[in-house]
Amino acid sequence: MDRETLSNYLLMLLAMFFWGVSWVSAKIVVAIAPPMTIGFFRFLTASLLFLAMFIVLRRPSRAVLTRRALELLALTGLTGIFGYGVLFLTGMRFTTAA
Repeated sequence: MDRETLSNYLLMLLAMFFWGVSWVSAKIVVAIAPPMTIGFFRFLTASLLFLAMFIVLRRPSRAVLTRRALELLALTGLTGIFGYGVLFLTGMRFTTAA
């Protein structure tokens, strides 16, 4: 097995680990704060990290970051990512992590 294949498998394993841990950690966190607050800070943190990565790894060009593209990206982030996170955390208040 070459180095790149091994790296890909390790990254997939890491993704599965974080996905699995999110259920248990969400159950713990919803006992501390409301889902909307957790969702806001989770979305804010992820947005800042992705923005920093985007700036460091690839300079944005005007052709890529049109106003329309940014509007669609923001809408997708708010409904798909933030909405899912808040509904997921709300559901965790009423059920077990299992």
